[in-house]
Amino acid sequence: MHLRHRKEVGLHHLFERWFMRYVIDWSKGIAKIYRYEDVRQTQLTDILFVCLNYPGLSTMLRAYYYDKDGNVTGMKDHLEGFRLCLRQALYIGNRYTRRCRSRKNPESSVVPHQSPVEPKRWRYSFLDRKGSRWMLIINDATGKVISKKKTY
Repeated sequence: MHLRHRKEVGLHHLFERWFMRYVIDWSKGIAKIYRYEDVRQTQLTDILFVCLNYPGLSTMLRAYYYDKDGNVTGMKDHLEGFRLCLRQALYIGNRYTRRCRSRKNPESSVVPHQSPVEPKRWRYSFLDRKGSRWMLIINDATGKVISKKKTY
């Protein structure tokens, strides 16, 4: 079985009181992270859903928070207010760059960008065939590519 198509499970010690268990589904590109307060994994603190776009770069999708009794105390959707979902922005970027994207290293990444001054946008990064890194700015409202910049 290929490494990118299997699930990975692990346990990490965070600081001195937090413990994290993660399940990564490489075929879907999503990681589910469980954070606990103790080693026995009895007190669940929160669950995070993270989209894995590019090695070292990930986009937080949703987070669920729990109290000591295991009841859900809150949920935060990090892509709330965006019209395009992550897969749609990735599809737009892949279609726009299909002829110039590197065939040896075809990985790309999408990150939502939100500021109080500018409208909501997506940043799509990829490598071209010469090995240079490029970034596309995709408008969230229209789904059109606004600009293309070389980021080296």
